Amino acid sequence: MIILGIVLLIFIFTSAFSRSPLETIAEDFGGYDFTNRTNAQINADVRSFSVIMILLLAIFIVVQLWFFEVIYRFYHFLKDRETSFNFHMDTDFRIGD
Repeated sequence: MIILGIVLLIFIFTSAFSRSPLETIAEDFGGYDFTNRTNAQINADVRSFSVIMILLLAIFIVVQLWFFEVIYRFYHFLKDRETSFNFHMDTDFRIGD
């Protein structure tokens, strides 16, 4: 979770300061081809790729947080079930009184 947040921050900072790493990432992961394109087309493609990646990473973070909440609630449910039994244990064991 923390690593994904760091990746998202690095991706956002990279998109803010430089275009060449984003072009490399878009070519490698997005399948974009920048060979015969104008500068305006490249900018539009990189911008769209950046927006799509940021949205996908944000959705992934939200889904992970939801799973963590479900696991945490289940943990509290089990803890509550564990402490809700009322056993009256005596020190000596008796059969048939």
